[in-house]
Amino acid sequence: TRGMNAADEDSERNRSLVFSLKDGMAWSVMVGFGEQYVGPFALFLSAGTLQMGFLAAVPAFCGSVMQIFSARMTDRIRSRRRIIVPAGILQALLWIPIFAVPVATSTEFSVPCLIALVCLFSAAGHFMSPPWNSLMGDLVSADCRRVYFPRRNRICHVFTIASVGLAGTLLHFFKLAGPAWHVYGFLMLFGVACMARLVSITYLSMQYEPAYEPAPRSGQFTYLEFLRAAPQSNFARYALF
Repeated sequence: TRGMNAADEDSERNRSLVFSLKDGMAWSVMVGFGEQYVGPFALFLSAGTLQMGFLAAVPAFCGSVMQIFSARMTDRIRSRRRIIVPAGILQALLWIPIFAVPVATSTEFSVPCLIALVCLFSAAGHFMSPPWNSLMGDLVSADCRRVYFPRRNRICHVFTIASVGLAGTLLHFFKLAGPAWHVYGFLMLFGVACMARLVSITYLSMQYEPAYEPAPRSGQFTYLEFLRAAPQSNFARYALF
């Protein structure tokens, strides 16, 4: 990076933005084949109403908490990619024990084990968010953000919707084949999700990472300042709500 001239750096940035689009496509396939069918998988394991509530709430809470530690670790090691890639690989590999829950555990412990694994999955995914946002903020210039991110989001939405529909259709046909085949439908869906996440991480690992220098603590906007600003800020009131 130090010996790179401006033209080479611009070229690396442009290549990284293409890699980010491909990462988004693969990530969307993982969401469509995997995350969207964790709930149906829990119902397949005979999860009750309270357990479904825990499955919806606890992983999201665990993931949100992990972002605090991720941001601090990014400032400490001063590398976004060294956090993004290992956390993404862990998230991809967690699909294997998630599917193995009905085989490796008894009926009474299958749903609690699933919730615990989904908590780890959510924690790994959210652990990537602060460094990923920071990296993309460096790669996409302020003038391009209003064009690039809407385009990326549109592509991701299309891939997610298509993946959800295709996965649901395949799972439906497996269910029609009989109860013994239903579980193999989830195996196929989560296997695709695992592979899609690995493809996504491959593209993330190929992205160019500009030098990272954390802002001084004295100049950072703290949570207490956010709370003080809430009465005067529409965005702060919205976020608090």
